[in-house]
Amino acid sequence: MDRSSTSDFRLAIATCSTQPDLIDSERYLIKSLSENGVEALPVVWNDPTIVWSKFDGILVRTIWDYHQQHNRFLEWIDMLADLGIIVGNPKELLKWNSHKFYLHELAQKDISIPLTLFLSRGASAHELKTEWSDFIIKPAVSATAYQTFKLTPELLAQKKHEIASLLQQKDMLLQEYIPTISTAGEWSLVYFNKLYSHAVIKKASKGEYRVQAEFGGSYTQDIPDKSVIDFANSVLAQLELNCLYARVDIVVHEGSPMLMELELIEPELFLMTEDIKRRFSASICYYFGIK
Repeated sequence: MDRSSTSDFRLAIATCSTQPDLIDSERYLIKSLSENGVEALPVVWNDPTIVWSKFDGILVRTIWDYHQQHNRFLEWIDMLADLGIIVGNPKELLKWNSHKFYLHELAQKDISIPLTLFLSRGASAHELKTEWSDFIIKPAVSATAYQTFKLTPELLAQKKHEIASLLQQKDMLLQEYIPTISTAGEWSLVYFNKLYSHAVIKKASKGEYRVQAEFGGSYTQDIPDKSVIDFANSVLAQLELNCLYARVDIVVHEGSPMLMELELIEPELFLMTEDIKRRFSASICYYFGIK
């Protein structure tokens, strides 16, 4: 789609009911995009009163509850595609990325990930046996460490019934715990239209293994080694479609980068500086064909 800057492009910025006016770092988009002739409006993605056909494009951002309504999310994405609305990111990537078994596909393409057991719904708790001293178990559809546990074999025995119940309800991942995430931290590399923009290093709080701010984690903008950037580039190269934004979460384990997550749906993009904000605004216009 090729649009001029005559304010005839209506863009919905999809968010969730707990962030109806967008998060602080992304609220600038309303004014920034208006300067390029775009009427941008924050819209709660699962609000049944929204008439989506009134929009020319949908920018999927802080839909931070999609994992709790996964089927509805998939139906919503299909509905937008049926209406012929441009969606960023593309429908195919959003659906693929919403289920963490995508990591298995990437591992088959020689992308290094933690040792992982991919457990389909209905798997027996006996399949949880492992020689790892510490490991993580989490749902295949989750966000912000939702229903994620760090376990030892002893703790697993204590939570046996709880984990067994989860296995009957949903697909799960059992991953070897990578200790450097609690020491050196985790890199998040941000891309706009598949071009590297910036990176932050995220650190967990003392005694914690989760780096998210909700659990006391912190982050600072920094420059990763070239090997980390090259590895992130190789991850993005596996995607056949363009993506407006992507975040590649990486730990360096025993000197080598390892993919923890590829975030294509609703990641925090760490829009920390005016330069980064301008790049993101320009990337949105480029993606939606707005001149």
